[in-house]
Amino acid sequence: MYAIQKMFAVIAVFLALFFTEHRVFAAEPIDADGPDFVNSAGVIGKGHFQYEADFISQQDHRTPSTVKSTSLPILIKYGTSDTTEIRVAFGGYTIVNNDGITGSNSRQTGTNDTSVGVKWHSQDKDANAGKPALCWILLLETPSGTNAFNKPG
Repeated sequence: MYAIQKMFAVIAVFLALFFTEHRVFAAEPIDADGPDFVNSAGVIGKGHFQYEADFISQQDHRTPSTVKSTSLPILIKYGTSDTTEIRVAFGGYTIVNNDGITGSNSRQTGTNDTSVGVKWHSQDKDANAGKPALCWILLLETPSGTNAFNKPG
């Protein structure tokens, strides 16, 4: 009986979020960078705050063992001017499962490194002149993750 009540509660929450989601709009179109993904040449406007989150799942079948990785990176940005933003990228919590060929399975969990940086939009796109939009990103990657997920260097 408890499982049925829990299922109805989950469905009710999902429906409430689904039907209220359409009421939230951005003031302008968002050009998302996406954490752990390609960066755009645009920045968010002065005084604006934006966060982006991903769910990343990977499988590697190139070796005799199967390696499965899941992570949840987050990028937080704040516009300090119309051409500059500060950003903090959390590598997120990661789970790596390695199904060994001899039956020896291993599992590692922890957090990835965090980076702090500044993004400067230096040139607008001009299609008629053939000029692309251009930005510069300065990042400081901190060795803040757990030992299994710290990047060397």
